[in-house]
Parts: sequence; C-alpha cells; structure tokens
Amino acid sequence: VVIVDSQRPAPATGLPTRTEQADLEMLLYSGHGEFARVLYAPGSIEEAFYLTLKAFNVAEKYQVPVLIMTDQYLADSLRNIEGFDLEKEPANRFIAGREDTKNYQRYALNESGISPRAVPFISQSPVYADSDEHTPEGHITESSEVRRAMMEKRLYKRIQALYEDIVLPESLNLEEADAVLVGYGSTRGVLEEISRNYKRKKIGFIHFSQIWPFPAAEFKNLVSGTKKILTVENNATGQLARLIAQQTLLPVCGSILKYDGRPFTVDYLEEQIEKEI
Repeated sequence: VVIVDSQRPAPATGLPTRTEQADLEMLLYSGHGEFARVLYAPGSIEEAFYLTLKAFNVAEKYQVPVLIMTDQYLADSLRNIEGFDLEKEPANRFIAGREDTKNYQRYALNESGISPRAVPFISQSPVYADSDEHTPEGHITESSEVRRAMMEKRLYKRIQALYEDIVLPESLNLEEADAVLVGYGSTRGVLEEISRNYKRKKIGFIHFSQIWPFPAAEFKNLVSGTKKILTVENNATGQLARLIAQQTLLPVCGSILKYDGRPFTVDYLEEQIEKEI
C-alpha cells in the first residue's frame, strides 16, 4: 500500500488551509507491532512525481507500506517544470509467474526476507493469506520458533533489503561550512537558496527525500567535521533533530522551527541564522 499524508496544522481541524511538518513521528512509529516501512518526503514537484512512482514499485517489491509525507505548501504549489519522463521509473508488480508456483509458499522463509507473491488462479498451488501469525504455507500457528523466524524475516531482513533502494540525501556547500542546515520535504528550495546566496557565513545544506529507513552512515559521512548542525522544520518540537540524534548519536546543535502555518521564507530563515550562528 502507498499512503500520502499531505500535512497541515493540527490538532483537530487546526489551520485547514495552512502548512506544517508535524506528522513525522506519527508516520515513523504508528502501527500495531513492529514491521518494516518506507517514508519519503519529496522536496519539489518533480520529486513528488518520481518518488510516487518509486513508492509503488518499492511497496510491491518489498511488500511493505510506503508513506509519502508532503504538506499543504508543496501540494498547492504551482510553477512551470520540464515534462515528466514516464520511462524513468517503469511499473513492476513483482508477482510470481505460473512457472514459479508449483510448490508455492506465500510466506516462505529465505535469506532476502521477501517471500514470493502469487495471484489466485494463476498459481499452480493454493494461495493462502492470513492475518494471524502463520507458517510458510499460510496456516495459523502459535509456534514460538515459527514466530521468531517470521519476525526476523519481516523486520530485520526486509529492512536490510530496503537499503538497496534507498534515496540518498542531497547536499551542497558542506566543506568548511560554518553551519549545515538539515531539512526534509518542502523546505528544500529555501535551504538551497540560503546555501547558495548567504554572504556573511558559509552555509551548507542537506535535504532528505527519504527519511526511513534512515541513511545514517551516509549522513554521518556528509557532516564529518561540520562545526554546527541545525535542523529546519515546520513543527514545534524538532522531530527531525530527535531522529538524527537517535539514529546517529551525533549532536544536533539546535533547530530553527516554524509552526505558525506559514512556510519558511528566505528572509525569515536569514534572521534566524543570524541568531543561531
């Protein structure tokens, strides 16, 4: 399944026509139990298009929910862009063919963590699907050994496999930067403009288009030697800063936060940088 969360200020009806980035932790942690998931946060109209295509392919390939986190500001943006390349991310359902289903097991245990997925009436064998814990064939079980093996397949192996398709963070002006601004989603444009045009200090920026699985090793390499890391977030609690600290154990020096329903502007961000650096 692919789910789009186009955020606006809450709680309840909040500011229904304004923008915010306050659902990050909800999307990361909500759910019954522990399971693999993917979280994308496109930073432009082009990224929104291509990441959505990728989201469907990743959901089908790895059999996981994929969450696309956007917001009112990006969702309502209007500008001229180049035409989309419809061949860049061709659709793939990753469904087993008839020749592969003679001894079909819907929840087969394997090294990849990805069990084959067949469609009834195409498969040569019965197709069982079960929401209870199940054997490789799909029958209900409460065996502790089977439960442990299925959890390791669904969680550990699948998350490891998901790193093969990870979208790496984008960066600019990191070398000898006085500070690095880190953001995700719709803050991308203003962060890049500040990084390119701010005159009084050298400002680098890092933009996450994929937030989970979190590219911790790549991020640590990017910020190696950085004097100061600041997150830029449209929320009141610095949710990205907490995630970075949790996943990397790196100190985030602070967060520039905006939670009045309005997106960041260059002027506003420059004022806040003057206070922080």
